[in-house]
Amino acid sequence: REIKELCPWAKISGGVSNLSFGFRGVNIIRESIHAVFLNRACIESGMDMGIVNAKEMLGVQDLDDDLKEMSEDVVLNRNADATEQLTERSEWEQEVKAAKKEGRPLPRKPRRVKRSPRKVFSWERDFVEGPQTEPPLPTFSKPAVDHAPNLYKYDALAHPNIAKAREKRPSLEVSQWDDLRTDWAQPKDLYPESFPYYVRGRDSLREYVSELFQTRISMYDGAMGTMIQKHKLEEEDFRGSRFKDYHMLIKGNNDLLSITQPKIISDIYTAYLSEGGSQFIGTNTFSSTTIAQADYDMQSLTYELNYDSARLAREACDKITAQDPTKPRFVVGAIGPTNRTASISPDVNDPTTRNCTFDELVEAYYEQCVGLVDGGADLLIVETIFDTLNAKAAIFAVNEFLEHAGIDIPLFISGTLVDQS
Repeated sequence: REIKELCPWAKISGGVSNLSFGFRGVNIIRESIHAVFLNRACIESGMDMGIVNAKEMLGVQDLDDDLKEMSEDVVLNRNADATEQLTERSEWEQEVKAAKKEGRPLPRKPRRVKRSPRKVFSWERDFVEGPQTEPPLPTFSKPAVDHAPNLYKYDALAHPNIAKAREKRPSLEVSQWDDLRTDWAQPKDLYPESFPYYVRGRDSLREYVSELFQTRISMYDGAMGTMIQKHKLEEEDFRGSRFKDYHMLIKGNNDLLSITQPKIISDIYTAYLSEGGSQFIGTNTFSSTTIAQADYDMQSLTYELNYDSARLAREACDKITAQDPTKPRFVVGAIGPTNRTASISPDVNDPTTRNCTFDELVEAYYEQCVGLVDGGADLLIVETIFDTLNAKAAIFAVNEFLEHAGIDIPLFISGTLVDQS
């Protein structure tokens, strides 16, 4: 093409024998290379004459799609694996030839993944580069879109699903609290009306967190298991006085300690906040769903587990915040993955088997959301997700709860990667 542009009256001839010679003995490969070269060089670039063996020459239209694309990759040097791929195809052609001669079954054709244009989505195509001032908004939620402050007053929430979850509230006779309050609003004049101060019921937490993440380094913590292990608790410690006659072993149910050993959990929260410097504290509710608590036959305690853990964290956060209001502390209601997976069969002999359904997960996560928010959680986190379908169920449940409650609570998501995933 360059020669034609510089010397329009010159006649040009050419070939690619040096390239195709490497595939001698496999004529279909060699002639495919010639066909592609002549088509590209003559029709597209103006070459006048090609040096070919006319008897064996193939037309481009006679090539199968895979062979044509591989030949074009080699001739045009389109990718680093072009020669290796065509060599693999050449070896297969030789094996086919031998198999036909010997009457054997034909070998399997090498798999080739065809390139396809990358899909460009509208949000990507129309994206205008600039500073990201906040995470994506849940567009279905008017409170989130409007950055409406959460009033932290939940007594009036009357949706049937919320009322159903609250049916598991404990009586004041067995509860560790003198009341089961769900009003966590603060006086609007408690702290100044500007960042970095924050007052519940007055300020938008979504706006606050967005500004915080753009201007300061913040820490989230609250890993409970390792801290609980340091206390070397035994079965009677997990039982406490309330469950001293429980019908099965419950050692290892760490979430239960929010009820039976609240001082230990409260001290762990406080240590993370005051000594560790965390601004966000995760609740001791990794397994506080009906699905996970079924292992201990404690499904009836799920509201109480979530409420008590969130309230203990609420009190610890408020205590530390009062010492330095320029660094408010926030309760992050932790929603664990459960001990079930919706995507993978537990039976190696039956891949269709599931030990829980999507709807069961949604119901369990919804109930957990109610307990966490009633207990004073500021945010929610779907944590340590190892199954994306479980995560979808949790996100669905959170969004459904927020829609029913008519409030905006930011949601974090934390995943874990298994080996070779």
